[in-house]
Amino acid sequence: PAARGFGHIAFNVEDVYKACEKLDENGVRFQKKPHEGRMRGLAFALDPDGYWIEICSRGRGLGWSENFNLSQTMLRVKDGPKSVEFYTKHLGMTLLRRSDFKRWKFSLFFLASLSPA
Repeated sequence: PAARGFGHIAFNVEDVYKACEKLDENGVRFQKKPHEGRMRGLAFALDPDGYWIEICSRGRGLGWSENFNLSQTMLRVKDGPKSVEFYTKHLGMTLLRRSDFKRWKFSLFFLASLSPA
């Protein structure tokens, strides 16, 4: 289908390779390990239901006490601009960035709930 709904969630870690090694040692299954494929340095673990969990780098020394912090949730939608309008107008989110990938025929819209300054 053109829109398949939920895509994946992502967690940031200081070292993707070390985090994935620990997950692997604990029996977590992977769709893609950080040394595989074209996109090196990020991974996709699988939860018990087979949902993808992206493991990506947050950079070092940012002061996070947790090994894993929630980074993002990815949703597949039919109409990106219409969805952005919904989330900004009705849920108060802010569009941070849009990236278009014409070659692969998709776009990414990054939204966040921002606290007032």
